[in-house]
Amino acid sequence: MTKKIALTERDIEIFKSLWKWKISSTTILYKKFFFTSSMLRAYSRLKELEESGYLECKNLFNDKFVWLLTSKSFKIIKEVLPQLQNEGYKSEAPLHDFLTSAFHEGAFLNSNLQHLILLSEQELRRLNPEHYPTGIPQSLLHRPDGYWYFNRDNKKLIALEVELNHKSKADYELIFDFYEMQTQVDYVLWLIPSHYFANTLIKHFRHTSKHRFVSFKDFKEFGYEAKFLKSELDQTLSSFLTQNLGETKAELVLPSQILNLRKSPHRSNTLALLDLK
Repeated sequence: MTKKIALTERDIEIFKSLWKWKISSTTILYKKFFFTSSMLRAYSRLKELEESGYLECKNLFNDKFVWLLTSKSFKIIKEVLPQLQNEGYKSEAPLHDFLTSAFHEGAFLNSNLQHLILLSEQELRRLNPEHYPTGIPQSLLHRPDGYWYFNRDNKKLIALEVELNHKSKADYELIFDFYEMQTQVDYVLWLIPSHYFANTLIKHFRHTSKHRFVSFKDFKEFGYEAKFLKSELDQTLSSFLTQNLGETKAELVLPSQILNLRKSPHRSNTLALLDLK
């Protein structure tokens, strides 16, 4: 029997966040919505929402769990979302989507985003391009995994590409050409499985001055202090984001805080970190 509970404003914000990012972990939801409370309180509320049919807790693999919307919670928030061109909410590639969302928003979980827009792949896919924020490419030739957009005086637009599997040379040429045409995109930040993958991508790109590469291995070990691959600049992710996103400071979030997929982290100090093996 489905448990009946009264929804709070925080519950609605959780639903909206899960629509935007498709998927999340207990640890990330705790940092975003329960940071003045305890991990136990966060897990207990998520569990209540699951038992009431508003959330689904999915075992991604090897006891690594993520939270997703259900049709019941989507029906509630659909009325408060912008008008959708393509209706939907589900994650079709949970591993890719979780890594994308954790990497995209991880540095800014508890930061002031007054002048920073994080536009997710879900928003790029579901919203009418005419309703994108001013400054975001409306081309349908390619859809990045998201954008960081600093929309103050010194505007900066950084595209995100998360690659877990090799594409064909033709596919990469299309992506390259897309970014060459989109002159408003200042940089493209790639999260890739390995150093070898970076070598492969660079071979496909005639020029790589706009493109920056970070390996998942380095990100898992160093978080936003990971350094770029194949770059003459001795620069970390954190310093790059801070430098290009104006006054917004990239918070030094540890990998254990954004890649931990333990369902109930309060019960054990042992981490269940995401792995690509």
